[in-house]
Amino acid sequence: MHAQYFVTNQKGEWKIRVGYRYTGCYASKRDAVRAAIDFAERDGQAGRDPQVLIQGEDRLFRAAWIYGRDPYPIEPREGRNARTTSGTAAESG
Repeated sequence: MHAQYFVTNQKGEWKIRVGYRYTGCYASKRDAVRAAIDFAERDGQAGRDPQVLIQGEDRLFRAAWIYGRDPYPIEPREGRNARTTSGTAAESG
């Protein structure tokens, strides 16, 4: 079974979507990603195949953490598209 945790920003609030349900209003993107990875790790230990995806400024989702491939606990891997997924207005000038 494949489980996906989508970290998304809705009206300035970071949330995690799993299926059709949203959880939390996290203070930052980092907090939401860490929580999503924690949830996904538990799903992986229960025999599921979870991954965490982060929504970029272009509204597309990119894999940030995959159970069994990425170590736990860990800072999420942003990859080559880090500017589109982790930048803020203050950082981009």
